[in-house]
Amino acid sequence: PSGSTGARRENERLRHERSQLAEDVLRLRQQSVLREAQWQQERRRLSKQDSELRLEDAKLRQEDSALREALGKAETGASRRRAASLLSGGLGAQGFTRKSKAALAVAAVVVLGCACAVHFFGSCFIDDAEDDEDLEEEYYGEDAASLLAEAKAELSSTSLRRRRSSQPPRMTKIQHMCDKCQAVMNKFWKRTTRMDRLVQWIKMKIQNPGAPDWDEPDDLDDDDDDDKKKKDDDDESLLDLEHEEHRRRRGHNKQGKEELEAEDMNNPQDANMQKIVDDLAREVQGAKKELDRIKENADGARKMAKEDMPSMQ
Repeated sequence: PSGSTGARRENERLRHERSQLAEDVLRLRQQSVLREAQWQQERRRLSKQDSELRLEDAKLRQEDSALREALGKAETGASRRRAASLLSGGLGAQGFTRKSKAALAVAAVVVLGCACAVHFFGSCFIDDAEDDEDLEEEYYGEDAASLLAEAKAELSSTSLRRRRSSQPPRMTKIQHMCDKCQAVMNKFWKRTTRMDRLVQWIKMKIQNPGAPDWDEPDDLDDDDDDDKKKKDDDDESLLDLEHEEHRRRRGHNKQGKEELEAEDMNNPQDANMQKIVDDLAREVQGAKKELDRIKENADGARKMAKEDMPSMQ
């Protein structure tokens, strides 16, 4: 009896140890399943982040390709060279929208046109001097003195009324070009602000995937339509034609040409318009520096993305 009792106790001890081992195995299996589920969830999260970053990179590459295609389709060789010289300062890199780059290129072209036109701005009153010479030839004779005095008085009063009533045509054209350039720059600064905010948001999204989604600003105006662009081009062409006509009409009188050029240099309106053009040129240079700064931030964001996601390298 004592032997059977010892065997029974041994069997109970073995059953107890077997049950404990079974519980340990079950607990380890549950922990393994839980850890596997956690790893699967983490892999899905990283895969989603990788897909989002790849989509963003593809979008930036597409925008860069669109800009390069637009540059290749420039209408004239001159505008293409001017746009290319601007884009060489950092606009060709990835991360910038086509509209912002085109806005800066248009602004630079308009400023160059203004600078060329201002040089000949003072010649807007040449018609008066030429009319005097025509009157002297037409009324030369016995009554030349009286007729010429009357004609000059009428011409002077007409010119005075014209100058007081409105600006000279050439000054109006140049002012229109300056206004157009300033409007382009205002739109460009809006888009530059949008790009700067977008780069900052991308950095924040990389560091904190749970950050709010991107909120697209709604104050960006659309580009001008084709009719308005055609009208602006016609105005600039008309300005060039007027300039050529004045040069042709002034060529027959060298002395009068030198006097008119000296008068142009001392024209305060010409100096004021030149100051406006110089200010616009400085603003364009500042815009190029701002784009370089945003490009550096965008490169930093790409570097952060590659460090956070080694699979993208």
